[in-house]
Amino acid sequence: MILVGVGLLALAGLYFYFWAPKDTVDLVYDTITFQEPSTLGHAIEWFEGIDSMIASPQGIGLAMSGNARGVVEGLRVGGENQFIIFGVQLGVLGLFLYCLLLFMSVRYSFKAYRLANYKEDRVIPFTAATVKVGLFLPLFTSNAEIYLYVAFVSWWMVGYSVSAYHLNKKPSLRLKPNTI
Repeated sequence: MILVGVGLLALAGLYFYFWAPKDTVDLVYDTITFQEPSTLGHAIEWFEGIDSMIASPQGIGLAMSGNARGVVEGLRVGGENQFIIFGVQLGVLGLFLYCLLLFMSVRYSFKAYRLANYKEDRVIPFTAATVKVGLFLPLFTSNAEIYLYVAFVSWWMVGYSVSAYHLNKKPSLRLKPNTI
């Protein structure tokens, strides 16, 4: 799998180098070298957020950073990076726990997918795992957890997957039809 990923990255690099339009090559180059204003703005906000985490490792409190509407303009530390925003608000330990929670949610969703007996029982765990993995990179440049639909539905799917994992792991936990 790693070789396939490296091969795909190499093919993408060759595509950009030889066949991509000049505008696309310039955009990718400016983004990688932080010459594009948006990328530079994100980097500056990330450094401010990391500086805030160094200054206050226990965090500065909930709703004291980020880009939510309730945050005062002068307190918007961390920009639009979900991880840095949580690190600024909850501290280094909170950031570690959030990253651990994301990792474990993907792990348990994948395990629930593998343990499911029927195709219908695999849909939600598969979707939960792919949504959490798919949101990983965009969370570096957006604060997706502030959107209620994304947050509630994705975490509901994770909760369903964890429950399904434990039910499929130990079938004795299931209620028998005549026991109610």
